[in-house]
Amino acid sequence: MFATTSRAATPIYSSSPAPKVTKAVSFSAEQTSPLSTGSSLSSIASHGFKIPKPDGEAGRPNRGGYNLESALKWDTNRFKMFKECVHASIQKHCNTSKSKTSQTPAVLTAVQTEVLCSFSELDDYEGCWPIGDVIQMQLKNTSAKQRQKHTK
Repeated sequence: MFATTSRAATPIYSSSPAPKVTKAVSFSAEQTSPLSTGSSLSSIASHGFKIPKPDGEAGRPNRGGYNLESALKWDTNRFKMFKECVHASIQKHCNTSKSKTSQTPAVLTAVQTEVLCSFSELDDYEGCWPIGDVIQMQLKNTSAKQRQKHTK
């Protein structure tokens, strides 16, 4: 017969398992406010939750898409500054005669990084989708204008 000794610790079981706690949170209209100040949603980012992209395509609200300014819930001036920042970065980094899908990942990343420096709250959105949406719309417009110039 073989005898072995073991140094393994014997598990100690508690007399009752820890109860599961479920929390529900709701807000009244007075407690919520639109994201008009442009302040960072650091509480969202710190917990790993990101704001999802709405269904459809930005700029096509009557055809299954959504209005980007309404989706962001920013005040008009903040949204205008955001678009101007993205447009300036596109001019600096992208080939405006080509659509977004024809740009290199490096230039799209450069635009995103530059815009995030001024609008850090956009990091709270899954994949920074508002930046991608403005890039998509702007390059769609500028590349179409370039094609029209060359066909005349």
